[in-house]
Amino acid sequence: MNAENATTLLPPLCCYDPQAEPFGRYVLEMLFAEGLTGAEEQNVREAPLAADALKDRQAVIVAPCGEDTGAEQAALEALRQGTPVVFLRPSAATSAVLGLTDKQRRTANEAYIALERDHPLWFAALGDFMQFHGTADMYGEYGGPENVLAWIAGRDWALPFPAIVTGTYGAGRFAVFTYDLATSTVLFHQGRREQASTGPNPDFDGDGLFCPSDLFIGYRDRTLLDLPQADLQQQLLMCILEWASAPHAPLTRLWYYPDAAPAIVLLNGDSDGMTRPQMEWYTNMVEAHGGEYTVYLMEEHLKHLTPEMERDYRRRGHSAGPHIWHSLKPTVEEMRQRIQEEVALFAERYGYPPKTTRHHCVIWPGWVETAKALADAGFRMDTNYRAGDHQQYGYLTGSGLPMRFIDEDGEFIEIFEQETLFCDDYVLVDKSFLPPLSEEQAIAVSKEYIDAARDHYHTVVHLYFHPIYATGVQVNTGQFIRTAGWFEAVLKYATQEQLPMPSTDRWCTFNEQRRATALTGQRWDGTSGVLHLSVESDDGLPSGTLLVPARYDGLELAEVLLDGAPMELTRRSVVGVAHVLAVGGLSAGVHEVAIHYQ
Repeated sequence: MNAENATTLLPPLCCYDPQAEPFGRYVLEMLFAEGLTGAEEQNVREAPLAADALKDRQAVIVAPCGEDTGAEQAALEALRQGTPVVFLRPSAATSAVLGLTDKQRRTANEAYIALERDHPLWFAALGDFMQFHGTADMYGEYGGPENVLAWIAGRDWALPFPAIVTGTYGAGRFAVFTYDLATSTVLFHQGRREQASTGPNPDFDGDGLFCPSDLFIGYRDRTLLDLPQADLQQQLLMCILEWASAPHAPLTRLWYYPDAAPAIVLLNGDSDGMTRPQMEWYTNMVEAHGGEYTVYLMEEHLKHLTPEMERDYRRRGHSAGPHIWHSLKPTVEEMRQRIQEEVALFAERYGYPPKTTRHHCVIWPGWVETAKALADAGFRMDTNYRAGDHQQYGYLTGSGLPMRFIDEDGEFIEIFEQETLFCDDYVLVDKSFLPPLSEEQAIAVSKEYIDAARDHYHTVVHLYFHPIYATGVQVNTGQFIRTAGWFEAVLKYATQEQLPMPSTDRWCTFNEQRRATALTGQRWDGTSGVLHLSVESDDGLPSGTLLVPARYDGLELAEVLLDGAPMELTRRSVVGVAHVLAVGGLSAGVHEVAIHYQ
């Protein structure tokens, strides 16, 4: 066997320099989202890197760091000794050591990458072209096009400058992104600060309100809205890490969803103009198909959900939260105050603080200031980001995964952003400045998104249905909307495809539990072909699922034991590679996993 016997490995390490690039720290969030929940971080400005301290790491990811920190030099030495390293927009000197030469005078800003189909790490879901945000350095030469995974590109043509390369240096495998993947991912998720209400270009789409979609006008290629670009580039990073760490041990991580589900469907709506019977109809429809519904209530509509009804809904798995409203263009402080008021109203009526929210008209002053206000008020998941004017539906943020916000100083905000892919009144009405879809078209495109998420992207398909449209209503544009047929078709299809439909609160809780379940000590025994893994869970993880390579070093995975008991195994191709998903309920505490290859 190629792997050394009894190899003990530490979790991946993310290295960042807040002076060079505050968003470099976001690599940690990306790894956690992808299930490497034991990953650690190091601020190299405060604690310099030492090559010897990196030698037992599963992998090291180096975000842009000032040359005076010595971080890249330490990572190069560790790479030479065999540690897998991924560099994000490294210095010209480091790039030259790794074979990227002839640095061009100009850079590529807000451009595209063209994926190289002939590279062994390419997988079909990537397609051919994707955007990146920020700046890429342009190098004229690299040692062989077979090692180029992506090229810097225009919208639909490749340029002869590498964007992502792979290779070996000394005893180690490496990859270089010539753009900063961490910063690009932040900007995919959070958009342009300058187009926030607090920036120089507020209300950029001119619709008279402050919304998250303002942050993405002119920033997101509308022809790529069907593609979760940020998630795919994050998954590509995982492919690179799995390849780079393969000489040492198979890379194991936590799967996105419970019970090895390939994707989930998230269904919720708000109280705008609804009656109690309409709310009950939609809630009961979801329940009849094995799912759970979440309704967000404006202050004046709290009367529709009595405390007794709310307790019964919660007992059945459904959930509720506030549909926060102040005005069309509130200040950051006005919105913060209103959030606190509505949390108090909700808690007073129902006896507990709300966990998730959706705002009326998805009002969102500031860039991340509203996210901070929500987190400070106790919210843990936000659903306000959705395609708006000139976009209609799709992956506005390039993502269908729950991801934490980060502020301009590189500080994480403890609330997940969970994007809404479809909002009924933007799909069936022309207020997005795009032709409305018919019910038949809406059903068809919803099924297409569900299929793509299930088979390729493994994202959350989040659809927003207002109960008021259950029985039909004429909106102020003069158009008539009735969504019951579309809603029922989605429910039936998700049930047919055996996809979970949790409430937003339940989904939020699962993600909190998953993030608090760390994959820590890992030891590969090359003689017996067993990977030993310690799993530490603060709160437990019901139906937790491990993702493990199905093959390693010529061996096939035979069984996975959790504390000595067999886990339920499901085989599935993920990002074009054969994997096994191992399911087993994790209680709070420390567990031992043994993954047997033979």
